[in-house]
Amino acid sequence: MYYNELHIFQFRGLILLVEYEGDLTLGDFEGVNQSLKAYLATAGHPFHTFSDFSKVHNVPTNLPALTKALTETLPQLSSIVVFGQSMVARVLTDGIARLLHKNIYSVKDFDSALQKIVELDPAMEKLL
Repeated sequence: MYYNELHIFQFRGLILLVEYEGDLTLGDFEGVNQSLKAYLATAGHPFHTFSDFSKVHNVPTNLPALTKALTETLPQLSSIVVFGQSMVARVLTDGIARLLHKNIYSVKDFDSALQKIVELDPAMEKLL
């Protein structure tokens, strides 16, 4: 199995919480994105997405390939907030955000992710 677990939860119908576990390779990451793409296709509207990497041990470091993999799911995501990641993963996340000119942010934890969404979209404060 390419990742130990992929959990997708809807948080108040507006935010997807995606929890990753284990070691991820580039192929694994592409598979996860395909699962997300299929899930989002059934939703019918864009989501803010929280990606929890706190239980991931290793991440792929091929920035161009990661960027390519993300371009398929990004149109259906309003923003992506990533947390629970190593310094290397944070640097990769920031690099991908710059390359794609997309709303991808690195924060410390779930509470910081909620704060980031409210900062980006103040109307979310009433809904959270």
